[in-house]
Amino acid sequence: MRIATKGIAAIVILLGMLGLLGCGTSIEAPIGLDAAPEGTHTVVISWTAVDGAESYTVSLTATTSAPITRSTEETEIVFDDLKSGTTYSVSVVSAKKNNEIISEPAITKFTTGSPVVEDIAGINAEAISDTEIYVSWDASVLPEGEEGIVSYVVEGTEALTEDFTVLTEKPIDTPAFTHSGLPGSSLYFYRVHAILTIDDTDYVSQNSETVYAVTAVSGLTAETKSDSEITLSWNAATLPEDADRSVYYILEGSDAEDGVFAALQEDPIFEASYARTGLKGSTTEYYRVRAVVAIDEVTYTSIDSNIVSATTDKTPEPVARAASSGVGSITDAQYAESLSIAQSIASSIPPASDLQRVQMAASIVSGYYQSGVHKESGPYYNTPYGVFVAGESSCAGCTRALGMVLSCMGYSWEHVNPNSWTHQWCRLTMDGQVGFADGQVGWAGYGPHPVE
Repeated sequence: MRIATKGIAAIVILLGMLGLLGCGTSIEAPIGLDAAPEGTHTVVISWTAVDGAESYTVSLTATTSAPITRSTEETEIVFDDLKSGTTYSVSVVSAKKNNEIISEPAITKFTTGSPVVEDIAGINAEAISDTEIYVSWDASVLPEGEEGIVSYVVEGTEALTEDFTVLTEKPIDTPAFTHSGLPGSSLYFYRVHAILTIDDTDYVSQNSETVYAVTAVSGLTAETKSDSEITLSWNAATLPEDADRSVYYILEGSDAEDGVFAALQEDPIFEASYARTGLKGSTTEYYRVRAVVAIDEVTYTSIDSNIVSATTDKTPEPVARAASSGVGSITDAQYAESLSIAQSIASSIPPASDLQRVQMAASIVSGYYQSGVHKESGPYYNTPYGVFVAGESSCAGCTRALGMVLSCMGYSWEHVNPNSWTHQWCRLTMDGQVGFADGQVGWAGYGPHPVE
């Protein structure tokens, strides 16, 4: 019996050494291993407890970062300092006896969330000349916890129906871009997206909203043509091929460079030129022009062009007394009184076309005639004095009275049928066309007089 007892004890010791009684040299690997990423930098790793395990060792490895190894006695561990957009391999082993005995590893993989690049905000496009448009936007902020570089790509197009093209040779690192070398009156649309570069990997934002600007009209000039006319011209807009759009212009004028500008014509101007007529002699005006690009029912307006100025020539002195007074005998004082009234009438007529201004002058002279009496004889009937002062006149006097006013306005005129017993009137050029002005009837027009 004593021998048998010793034999059993030896067997028990041997079985214990072999681990057959729960005291062996191996331990099971964790099961149910799970890796759950939370956002861009955190993962929660969990598993099912292993019988006999005293601790667990968790290792994370990735190609772009150094391995991370941590130990825990729990069945869950959190890593919150990981790289975004990175795939990690996970290895978890069970251990006992102070890590002298470890299991085979349980293995899985996970990928952290990609960084979110904020969309571009605050984008604005502003034409700064007739060749440049300045595009700017709010600088993008690196997502929290990220280390990388933010750059931008600017895209543009002349028409929303066309594809956008990249305007920057390479991404730029400042939130602003100047588009140069554009023609005057050019409409351009822009959008921007941001690029976040982390470890040679690019993360791209959504495109920004689309903004636009129109460059200023180029080449505006003003040229004095006479004592009553200034001609303005500028470079016509260059439209994209097959563009379904039109361009017209708004021309504004002012009597001072820093004064209030107002449109010179109510209707749009479709040509790249304009004749400013009906001005007084020695008049200085300042001009600027804007282009309006119309696509369907939407209009896009340019910034103001450069400001130019011009001064009309000095108005010639009124015609000599002999040509103005007619055959009647009036004194120097009577002539001077008539001339003063004519100058007052000329000064009261506002800027307009030549025809409009002459028509106003003829109407005023006719008003003087109608307020007096018609005479075909006497000392004053055929003189300006008879119309303006004496109140007795004929068509001859009305013609000479209107001619005196026209001379004061800077127009050259011809007395039709002077010193004859037939109807008389003024012939002159208005707005580049030969026409007539009748001081008795109060009428002006282009072409021949109706009685011709």
